[in-house]
Amino acid sequence: MNPTPLGQHFLINQNIASKMILNLFPAQGPILEIGPGRGILSELLIRHRGNNKLILVEKDRSLAEEIQQKFRENCLIINADILDIELDKLPVRERLNLIGNIPYYISKELIDWIIRQSRFIRMGILMMQREFVVKIIRISNSKANNARSLMFRTLFQSKKICDVNPGSFSPPPDVISTVFNFQPRPGQDKILSQGEFYQFLQQAFRSRRKTLFNNLSGVYGKDKLNATFCSGKIKNNLRAEQLGLPDFLKLYSELTHNR
Repeated sequence: MNPTPLGQHFLINQNIASKMILNLFPAQGPILEIGPGRGILSELLIRHRGNNKLILVEKDRSLAEEIQQKFRENCLIINADILDIELDKLPVRERLNLIGNIPYYISKELIDWIIRQSRFIRMGILMMQREFVVKIIRISNSKANNARSLMFRTLFQSKKICDVNPGSFSPPPDVISTVFNFQPRPGQDKILSQGEFYQFLQQAFRSRRKTLFNNLSGVYGKDKLNATFCSGKIKNNLRAEQLGLPDFLKLYSELTHNR
């Protein structure tokens, strides 16, 4: 069966829905559900939320109307693309808890959205394609590393909750999904210029065929890079995916400190 026009694979497994909710609560502060779809998570959220404000953001107009009819007295429903939502513009004063079954095709964009708005997020429980989640929450050095995954791990600490088989959805996807949680890493607010650090990582991974040195030389210059690589004992022929997050944090600090 083909997925819906917006790429939804609706969760129908009540056990998985319950597991996601149990890992969210006891939540403190407002809760935002991304793409409630047909409301399997929404019903449980309403049941467990207590005094926490609940916001549902649904892009599909017909689904948003159904959700509005079903839950309008219990929560704020916004018919919009989550990627267009600015968390600091919502009618809440506290950091938000995020939860949702995320359409696979917006996974990269959603992680970038979370990175940009990290200071407004208390924690999150998300379900995405397993292959993608592995790259995002992987701890050890790996060729799977990229700028997005390293930036996400700079800001958040994450943990896998469970895998979810295709039969838990309607229509069933062709891949296995994974539920994971994340919350701000202690001290992440002390990272200087998060936007600039992300740009640095993106430049480092700009071309995987090139060495890290060549990717960065156009921005920092070869003389400065040579001196920094030498002091940090980084070989000029290494590629970006061969370094770990601590290496990048140190390299970024040294390069920007010596501007």
